[in-house]
Amino acid sequence: MKNCKLLSVLIAVIMLISSSSLSAFAIQPKSFVIHNPGDRTGIYLLNNEIRKNAASVTQKFTNASSYRLYDQLNATEKIIYNGIVNQKAGINTSNGNFSVNITNGDRFDENVDKMQESYLRVLAAIIDDVPELYWLLEEPYEVEVKEITVGGKLKIDFTFDAVYSHVNSFAQLKKEYNDTVSAAKNFPVEGVTRYEKVKSIADGICDMASYAEVIYEGETLYFYPSGCLLAPHETVCDGYSKAFKMICDFNNIPSIIVVGKAYTYDYDGNFTEGDHAWNYVQMDDGKWYAVDTTWMDDNPIESEFFLVGANTEDSFLDSFSKTHVADGCRFYLEDTHTGEIELISFNYPRLNDGAYVPKSVIKTLLYGDVNGDQKVTISDAKLVLMHIVGRSFTENQKKLADVNKSNNISITDAKWILQNVAKLRELGTVTQTVLQ
Repeated sequence: MKNCKLLSVLIAVIMLISSSSLSAFAIQPKSFVIHNPGDRTGIYLLNNEIRKNAASVTQKFTNASSYRLYDQLNATEKIIYNGIVNQKAGINTSNGNFSVNITNGDRFDENVDKMQESYLRVLAAIIDDVPELYWLLEEPYEVEVKEITVGGKLKIDFTFDAVYSHVNSFAQLKKEYNDTVSAAKNFPVEGVTRYEKVKSIADGICDMASYAEVIYEGETLYFYPSGCLLAPHETVCDGYSKAFKMICDFNNIPSIIVVGKAYTYDYDGNFTEGDHAWNYVQMDDGKWYAVDTTWMDDNPIESEFFLVGANTEDSFLDSFSKTHVADGCRFYLEDTHTGEIELISFNYPRLNDGAYVPKSVIKTLLYGDVNGDQKVTISDAKLVLMHIVGRSFTENQKKLADVNKSNNISITDAKWILQNVAKLRELGTVTQTVLQ
């Protein structure tokens, strides 16, 4: 049985009130619990009461044109979100420490519960909107909130502590981050149309990565895109889905990470449930379709989980909406006194009923258009030069980069591309049948 993981972290939020403040307050005991999807047959199950509450979440959908969880945050939460994302969670600093100022006057009315909930909502949104900031899932920061008397503003200080991270130092995390981003950015993507690119990304991930069958306590790397994109390329569904979104982001393909429950048969034939993560992709028709690279990698019929709709059936005649139930919940708050559960959840775009059906069309491609943006620019010449010194190209990129048709990509090709940009040379076109 494949495993999932539940990390339980107690976040210390210390409210420091200045000497001129009217009052101070103490933190009420709360447990911040990370609902971290592992895989379809994960061992951790939310209790029935939590799942009943989550069921209503799956019936709500955001507008299909909006695919950032950020859009579901309130004004103050967006300030915190932007502060963390714009500073890349401190990765550009020397020690990982950074601060966020809240300037819109919303000071949470000295309500600790509201602050805790908002902070978790921000973290959950960033984790799935910006998966390259993956270490936030561990919450390796001491979070200190200070009230600034002048103007009644708040300042949130984030202090990195490697003790609560999967790395031994911030320098190690920074290297891992840079390597992960580079791997996603340079991931070879074949094709011209969105369908071809999405297929290339999904197939490429399945060919590169393998499922980490045994997860021990503390081995959080498997839940990150780094676990998928970096050697030895062993990961779980969370890593698959985050890596998929990162690569889609770099290729301007709208996609989101979806979390919830997956239902499947175990090796004894029993129908079981487990925490799971997968992706939705918005195709050229404006509709959203599901891609589950974890199940693609573990199934002989990959098409059953690639760009499918809610009613698409698998080999067991189970629809995707039956085997994958999205609840948008990565975190929940548990009151340690009453046991009351409060879900931190988000809504997703509506999944199309049917699977995406690609059409065969003939496209006219420009020689020299290496990056596939339908024009020849200096950027294409730069890519050719980068390829000469080691950057990987897809077969289609190699064909379009070889503008002098010498069967060898060289500086001459870059020179010809630049001459085309300066309108000194024509490079011509080529027709190709593609799936759209």
